[in-house]
Amino acid sequence: CPTGRDLLAVSGLWAGDLYAVGTEGVLLRDDGRTVTLLRQGGPTLRAVATHRSGRVAAVGDDCTLLLADGVSGIRTIEVEGCDERLRSVAFLPGGKLIAGGRAGTLLYEVTRGGAIRHRVLPGEPYLRSLDLDPWGRMAAGLGDGLVLDLSEPDGAEPPALAEVGEETYRYAHVGFLTDRAIPDDTRHI
Repeated sequence: CPTGRDLLAVSGLWAGDLYAVGTEGVLLRDDGRTVTLLRQGGPTLRAVATHRSGRVAAVGDDCTLLLADGVSGIRTIEVEGCDERLRSVAFLPGGKLIAGGRAGTLLYEVTRGGAIRHRVLPGEPYLRSLDLDPWGRMAAGLGDGLVLDLSEPDGAEPPALAEVGEETYRYAHVGFLTDRAIPDDTRHI
């Protein structure tokens, strides 16, 4: 890492457009030829997501949310009433942002590029991962082993998709005939 800081997450849609985030607010972009430091300083960034439209989002400690839309530079989005560690970020199929973290914290755009809403999921679970599953649903992996469908983040209580049955850090979706989530680590593969 050209900054000497630990990198915690990487995202990209192709080799010539990769982003990485890490400790002390590091945000890097690799265009296939050069690694550029886009930002350094501030809370640790823990997750980054890219969308085919050119949108990039990064999240981290102290409810840090950075957003770039491919036209303008990187903006820091302040979310009123949010101070939790954000651990995951993704884009819904239409390009709307969704992010989550500790204490059931969920951030999402109602419309693409619109205002960011903040809510707390029932029971305040640790939302550790957000990924589109093979069926196009936004699967939210919770630390307690439950997987929720957050395709409609502003809906009432989100429906459960699966339950792993143990505390889990990240998830991977496997298979295409059955909907089964497993912990994403070597002891289960």
